[in-house]
Amino acid sequence: MTAVDEVLGAEVSVPVAAGLPLTALNFRDAAGAVEVPADRVALSVPLADDLGLPPAVAAGT
Repeated sequence: MTAVDEVLGAEVSVPVAAGLPLTALNFRDAAGAVEVPADRVALSVPLADDLGLPPAVAAGT
């Protein structure tokens, strides 16, 4: 993104602090949106670094 015309009308998808440069990552792209069927519900699940397999679990167990 090097010109104002590239972002005019675009929707910012993440909070941006004053004075920070804008990149393509700051803007929503409709192509990347997930479509949820009408009979389904989408939810986000918060993840933390401690989720997953414990370190003591070996392959094949």
